[in-house]
Amino acid sequence: MKSMCVFLSLCLLFSISFLSNANMMDSSFQTYIQNEHFANEYHTTMMLHFEEYGYPDNFGGSYIDEVTGHLTIKLINNTASEQRYYYDLCNTKNLQFVSATYSLNELYAMQINSLKNPVDILSLDKSINVVGSAIIQKDSKIEVYIDSVSYIPITTTYSKSSSLEYSPFIIKPSAYLSKHSGTGCPGSGVSSTSNGGEEASIGYLATYWNGSSTEVGFVTAGHAIGYSATTFYDSNGDVLGTKSYNYGPSAPGGLTNLPDVDVAFVKLNSNATLTRTIANTSYKQSSIPIIPAENSTVYLSGAISNLRQGSVVSLYFNTGTEIDNYETQMRRLLTSISSAPGDSGGIIFTAPVNGYSDVVGIHQGGGTINGATRSVEIFAFKIADHNILVR
Repeated sequence: MKSMCVFLSLCLLFSISFLSNANMMDSSFQTYIQNEHFANEYHTTMMLHFEEYGYPDNFGGSYIDEVTGHLTIKLINNTASEQRYYYDLCNTKNLQFVSATYSLNELYAMQINSLKNPVDILSLDKSINVVGSAIIQKDSKIEVYIDSVSYIPITTTYSKSSSLEYSPFIIKPSAYLSKHSGTGCPGSGVSSTSNGGEEASIGYLATYWNGSSTEVGFVTAGHAIGYSATTFYDSNGDVLGTKSYNYGPSAPGGLTNLPDVDVAFVKLNSNATLTRTIANTSYKQSSIPIIPAENSTVYLSGAISNLRQGSVVSLYFNTGTEIDNYETQMRRLLTSISSAPGDSGGIIFTAPVNGYSDVVGIHQGGGTINGATRSVEIFAFKIADHNILVR
């Protein structure tokens, strides 16, 4: 987990001062954004620790309180002695606690079982295909997404354990979740041909350790640009750089057939420049990667959709891809951001402070679930496992 330690070392606290256009935000909103910013830093510390050393059995999940902006932690045994562990881990007293029905370990085990055995666990007809599922920590629920729009959403009974008498499963019909392929800056267009256009979007500025040296460039979605292409161009047809690394080749069908980490690294050409200002904003990309808590406000800057805002729906979106190949629980991020083909690879980031926005990851694809807009994003900390770090 060396890369996780590198990632953690990058997550240093910023001193907060807000943008000069404070007249656009009242004081209560400023306070909320400040609280959310710090809450996500505490959350990042906690999640990296859990992903490396395991989740405590008393931990039921966490989310951003939509009124205060503080990090709320759910505990099976919500006692002062149990709370002390989280105060020490996050090195703060600015935490809220509520009681939990299930531990996250229990929810995760049930999620994996339902993906492996949907007929037995969820009582689904064999003809119904499970597209994926997501753990909703605030509600202690597992939303299961199926491709049958005619299926009526129900709550099913989980009977595999006497200690889990009441089911957390909610079945929701899902429209087809599609991959969103599409002068350099985060969020602007990138193409594999000199004709220009936007096949995909630039993600964040990054470095890549190729085994002998560090390369400077940017990331985009691995599936978004022609897998065999090596040279990449901006929207005007000018050379941006050459691809050094690709993980996540084009796969038939929707994004559910892609691996959880779906990334390409493009080494910057000596004559090309990348600005740090995120397209469609006046904000700059920071060098700090972050893991936002559930219910956090997040943004997408993409070549097609421009700037879009949404919130974190789930940190535990799982399609069953490579289901037995991971030691960690977080796979992909599910948000409520609206997106379009051509946005793939676009930067996902948090609200700005000090004029800089922290990096969450890159956009992979999206669609609708039970009538609600949903997008799937790739964590920057997962990409870091491939020796690609936020710059």
